[in-house]
Amino acid sequence: MAALSCPRCRSTHVRPSSRHGAVEVALSYAYVYPFRCQICRSRFRRFRPGERYVPIKLDRRDYERLSCNVWTALAWRQWRSQGRVVDISIAGCSLETDATIQVGELVALLMEPEDVPPVVVDVAEVRSVVNGRVGLKFVKMEHEHEERLADLVTSLLTSPKRPK
Repeated sequence: MAALSCPRCRSTHVRPSSRHGAVEVALSYAYVYPFRCQICRSRFRRFRPGERYVPIKLDRRDYERLSCNVWTALAWRQWRSQGRVVDISIAGCSLETDATIQVGELVALLMEPEDVPPVVVDVAEVRSVVNGRVGLKFVKMEHEHEERLADLVTSLLTSPKRPK
C-alpha cells in the first residue's frame, strides 16, 4: 500500500487520528480512517483497504511527542522563569522547570533550539503539572514562529538518531 502523505503540505509525517462521531466510526468499518499531519496540523481521511487501526484509549494525542532538549524562557502574570523543553509536537510540549505554575495558567514561551531560529509562543495553556514537569498546549503564535516550529518538528522527525 502506498505511503500516506498530507494533502495540504505533502509531508509523509502523518499518523492515525482519533475518530470523532458516529460517521467516522461507521466509515472505519469501510476502511476509511482519519489521519493528522504532524507538520501542518491538517486532518484528513483516507481509504486504507485491508488495514485496521485500533484506537488506543491511553494515548489521546493526535500529534506525536518528540524528545528534545531545548532551553526556554517562560513568562506569566508578573513571573519569569526558565526551563527545558523535553518533548515537543506541533501542538504543545512538556518542559521541566522549578517554577510553580497552576493548571489553566496562560504563559508565553521563548524557545531557543540549536539549529532553528528562536520560536516564540505568544500564548500556551498549562494542561498538566506533575513533579516539576509542565504540559503545555500552544494556543497562539505568529505565522513566522509557526513555520519555525514546523521546521523544528520536521528536523526532529527526520533525525537519524530518532528511533524508528
